[in-house]
Amino acid sequence: MTGIQLDSLRHTIIRIRSKFLHLSRDSNVTSEIGKIRNTFERIRTQLRVKDDAMRMLHANLEQRLRRAEQECATLEQEKQCMEEHCARTESRMVEKRRQWSEDQGTMNGEMKILKMKCDEETKKVEELRVENLKLVRLHK
Repeated sequence: MTGIQLDSLRHTIIRIRSKFLHLSRDSNVTSEIGKIRNTFERIRTQLRVKDDAMRMLHANLEQRLRRAEQECATLEQEKQCMEEHCARTESRMVEKRRQWSEDQGTMNGEMKILKMKCDEETKKVEELRVENLKLVRLHK
């Protein structure tokens, strides 16, 4: 920069400083500056409160997430236990069905044998009745 430019710059700075000092002594400007400072302070306070609220909300959400994860793990364990219980119950039912089928087969076989014996006995009774009738006729 040249000397003339530096002098001009110094002169401009001195004028700005003079205006600033003049404005800072003006009660209206001082009042407005005070209002602006108060507004900034209220904004800072509100931002702090909102920041605190957001931190609390974040902490609450993290806590709820942990609880939900724990509940999910518990439900997963319960599901696994129920699946194991169902598998054992199904296994028992299959065994009981097999046993029942086996018993039915045995009972059907026994029923056939009893029916054959009953038929034989009925046949013998019929034969004895016929013979009895013959004997009764002979005695008459």
